[in-house]
Amino acid sequence: MVTVHITMVSSSIVIQHEAPPGWSHLHLVQVWQTGEKLLTIRHPLKKKEIIEAILQEVLFLFEAPERARYYFALDIQSQIDSKGTRSVFIQPGDEIFTMSLMKRDTPVFYTGEPGIIHSVYFKSGESVSQGAPLIGICAKDKLPLIQKIITRVKAEWE
Repeated sequence: MVTVHITMVSSSIVIQHEAPPGWSHLHLVQVWQTGEKLLTIRHPLKKKEIIEAILQEVLFLFEAPERARYYFALDIQSQIDSKGTRSVFIQPGDEIFTMSLMKRDTPVFYTGEPGIIHSVYFKSGESVSQGAPLIGICAKDKLPLIQKIITRVKAEWE
């Protein structure tokens, strides 16, 4: 295993590489000046993964209160089926999910800010861990801004 030490000396970055025992003849010191490009990290994320990461930062995420199976409430599911998720407006106090835990179904009421369902982060009927996001909610007035961000990411990606 190679050990790498990175230190800041004055206005320079010093990177030292040390070899494992038995390779003591290998010792390399490199010095870079401030403003000099050290390296470029390319991450293998896909466009969709980047967009989802951005959305999870800007949307209000409604999280699973317990580890259980979740289903949309019947009236929410019928609205999603007929109009799509981004046309469903919810507000605090609305029943939005049925939580199925140990063969007991319990209604789950929305407690976040009013808005539309922008993203769904679970599959109906599958087990969801406590604290995992179920849906992402967007205020109606912020929707054009979020769509603009997504469009910009898509344009810059290509």
